Amino acid sequence: PLDAAEIGLRMTATPLPGDPPVMELAVRIDLADVQLTPSGDAFTGKLAVRFIAYQDDGIMGQSAPKSLNLRLTPEQRDAALKEGFAVTENLSLSSHVEKIRVIVFDDASTAIGSLTVPIRK
Repeated sequence: PLDAAEIGLRMTATPLPGDPPVMELAVRIDLADVQLTPSGDAFTGKLAVRFIAYQDDGIMGQSAPKSLNLRLTPEQRDAALKEGFAVTENLSLSSHVEKIRVIVFDDASTAIGSLTVPIRK
């Protein structure tokens, strides 16, 4: 399946030591593609994030959806617009995982972004 590009995403996957192996996923979400609502002295929004691991035998493993209730000061919003809003997740992976997909959903605009990265063995 193709990735959705309504919300811009960047992701890095870094292997961490452990048994079973763990992958640290660092995602940057382009907040220019997310609806943030001015609310007093802050900007608010709500995102849902999910990670999916695809195995070589066709089985998919999904993380529980992570709900992000954003409340950013103007300074935090400006910084996130330049650098992206950071989300990290550590996933235990079997040796059969070939790729990982992150999916981000913006509750207010219903925009979706997804990005798939291959896992090197």
